[in-house]
Amino acid sequence: MELYFEGDWRRSEEQYERSVAVSTRIGAVVDAATSTNNIGEILSDQGRLDEAETRFRNALRVWRGAGFAIGIALATSNLGRLHSRAGRVAEAMPLLESAVARFERIGAASFTLEAHGRIAETMMVAREPGPALARVEQTIASADTAGERGALAAWLERLAACALVQIGDTVEARKRLENQSGGQHRRRRRVRACAHPRDDRPGRGQRYLGGA
Repeated sequence: MELYFEGDWRRSEEQYERSVAVSTRIGAVVDAATSTNNIGEILSDQGRLDEAETRFRNALRVWRGAGFAIGIALATSNLGRLHSRAGRVAEAMPLLESAVARFERIGAASFTLEAHGRIAETMMVAREPGPALARVEQTIASADTAGERGALAAWLERLAACALVQIGDTVEARKRLENQSGGQHRRRRRVRACAHPRDDRPGRGQRYLGGA
């Protein structure tokens, strides 16, 4: 995990590949699928979407066979975000809505909120900033109520700013970013980056399931 968040994607991917091999060798198929999913997230963040999709689908197949509910929901969400990043909104939305429903059924609050944020991202890909902003604001309110905002706060505020940029309100967008960035130059650069939300990669999904 540390390697991933430090941006050392190559070594992180290698570490997960070793984990897949070890888990497969001892018959821990759910753990192997967790590492496979993690590799998929790295590939997706790098824009290697075809490779990532293969990993997500492999993880989903194993998790379905094992009846691992939270894994099924996570892989579904990851596939939805992948389609969103590829600009395939019609494919992305049903997957993300399904992920939200699955996470809600099992009471996975932080995963549910993240999936709502991914839906807002997809709305921005579709150039629907008004509904996207409304979804983000509702998600922020839900996160506050559930006491879950801490881990998601910066990402959600950034999504709100991106929606505001698409709407054309760059002044309010900068205000939303003031507590999330250091310095006026950096704020301007990040607001400009919001013009292309498909290329934005805020926040990392919670990819560690049950300590796997």
